[in-house]
Amino acid sequence: MIFSFLTENPKRYRLPKVSTIDDVIDLIKNSKKIIVLTGAGVSVSCGIPDFRSKDGLYARLAVDYPDLFDPQAMFSIDYFRKNPRPFFKFAKEMYPGQFKPSPSHRFIKMIEKRKKLLRNYTQNIDTLEKVAGIENVIECHGSFATASCTTCGHRVSCDDIKPAILEQRIPYCEKCAASHVGPWPADVTECDKGVMKPDIVFFGEGLPDAFHKAMEKDSDECDLLIVMGSSLKVKPVALIPSSIPAKVPQVLINRERLPHMNFDVELLGDSDSIVDQLCRIDSEEEEEDEENEENTVVENTAPVKCQKIGKRHVPGDESTRHVSLDSSRDSGIGESSNSSNEGSSPRPSGPIVNGTYFHHR
Repeated sequence: MIFSFLTENPKRYRLPKVSTIDDVIDLIKNSKKIIVLTGAGVSVSCGIPDFRSKDGLYARLAVDYPDLFDPQAMFSIDYFRKNPRPFFKFAKEMYPGQFKPSPSHRFIKMIEKRKKLLRNYTQNIDTLEKVAGIENVIECHGSFATASCTTCGHRVSCDDIKPAILEQRIPYCEKCAASHVGPWPADVTECDKGVMKPDIVFFGEGLPDAFHKAMEKDSDECDLLIVMGSSLKVKPVALIPSSIPAKVPQVLINRERLPHMNFDVELLGDSDSIVDQLCRIDSEEEEEDEENEENTVVENTAPVKCQKIGKRHVPGDESTRHVSLDSSRDSGIGESSNSSNEGSSPRPSGPIVNGTYFHHR
């Protein structure tokens, strides 16, 4: 058993020298060990419904299962053992293979390619981080990648139970079924028969040991925290910001403010649009730098520039382009919510109030 050191520390104060969107870009450029904490907001544009909105999963489950006293009980291990059907209705909508990563996922992968990503801690269970190719990822709440029997613990790949879930049948353990003879007693619950439960963390279950081990190490090494698309309501993941030294800059990219937190900069709006703006601004500034460099290049030298946030550079090819995070103009993974904007866009005009940038959509 790993003892979690995550505790709710006193509320941190904002860093006086970090307050603008330009500061965020500089931080990403200069930081070497970035933690990115992601929630459901980074996957909404992929077509995956969120949980808490008026049209989210919880609201729809309340209609389909009126006897479900609290939609969140779908993720209660005690309720699951009594009635797993609401969960498997949800599982059909979320099952891997139906969705592609968003521009926000691609942005995190871009940070990793630049060897700046210490870790991506995700609260999501959709496996889209791995689909995007992100390697340094901790799935804090598990994922649909594997499933385990509630009785004997036998583990299988998600592909083995996919047909049953898509056909809205409860997937049972083949090992338990093979070892049982005769009819089941009337008082036996579904889970006692050996249900293959996807390996996601339910309420009442502990987080994976990998989470605690990684945080124990990463909290002291992190030099920038970026929180994207999360309400930070579910502990212990919600305690990550307070577990990092107060001197480390913290940035929020989210649709809404989080009043219980104190980020240095809050970029409010759609995360895909915001990372697109970050890339565009960085690209424009880098073009200015390159123009200045061209005037001081020594003859017969061929410097190879590092990849920037919003730019790719191919050795031997001086042409560059924006990483627009738009499938029509990039590599095709995900679709930008503002894909109609061609070329470079002006610096966002939204005001910054106490470190909060209000993104105009």
